[in-house]
Amino acid sequence: MAKEKLWTKDFITIAVTNFLIYIVFYLLMVVIASYAVNKFHASTGVAGLVSGIFIIGILFGRLGTGRIVEDVGSRRVLIAGTLFFIITSASYLAAINIPLLIIIRFLHGFAYGVASTATGTIVAKIIPDARRGEGIGYYSMSQILATALGPFIGIMLSQHADFNIIFIVTSIVAAISFAISFVISEQADKATRQDQAKAVKSFQISNFLEFKAIPISIIVMIVGFNYSAVLSFLSLYSKELHLEEAASFFFLVYAVTVIVSRPFSGRLLDLRYQDLFPDVYLIFEAQIMLCIPAF
Repeated sequence: MAKEKLWTKDFITIAVTNFLIYIVFYLLMVVIASYAVNKFHASTGVAGLVSGIFIIGILFGRLGTGRIVEDVGSRRVLIAGTLFFIITSASYLAAINIPLLIIIRFLHGFAYGVASTATGTIVAKIIPDARRGEGIGYYSMSQILATALGPFIGIMLSQHADFNIIFIVTSIVAAISFAISFVISEQADKATRQDQAKAVKSFQISNFLEFKAIPISIIVMIVGFNYSAVLSFLSLYSKELHLEEAASFFFLVYAVTVIVSRPFSGRLLDLRYQDLFPDVYLIFEAQIMLCIPAF
């Protein structure tokens, strides 16, 4: 029996879009604390707030977006989210003080939460059920590549360019993600009959939260909490140790180790555990719908 096709135009397009969105996130995450300290003479605590408020924006953006996607369509939500992503990415150029920078970071996180939820919803619909683990493993590699390239580019730019150049670069990348989102076909946006049957107009908490995903989400949060400290303050720490160039390669090494394991583990899941442990797919679904290293 022939395998269902995985590498379709829509799959590649949504993976590239997701990659560009994550690039902006990771690029700014490693430099924004340094920007707050150098530009506005913020304390380390305030710089941490500037970095972390982005995550609060993501939570607000994702909280209601999953329900809205079912009503208006994930493709439309993605286009709207990436458009707002451009606006908020460019808004850093207008930040004149710490309070305004914090507001921009929150709104940027909100836009990111909307866009990334839409990409996860679309890819979950277009991946063949028989290749779910393999497909999500490959799709999540777009995030892993961004985990390496984003911080690498961010640290390199912070060493050789003005912060305004960094914000211009991220705005351009956001604009490219917006343009690519139009390439996704309408067919990929259609909800399944099962999804349509679940859609209701009345307010129910189950329309916004999947309680079965809470245990694995807690595990993801704990892992991400540890990684976030490295992500946010590695730039400042490496500067104190005079190891800026070495710090940029930290993320490349991290990404290589994950890239080696993802295709293998996803394929193994499909071959060995699909029938025995169907709920294990929540791990991969959580990785798509949650920002793993963000917490």
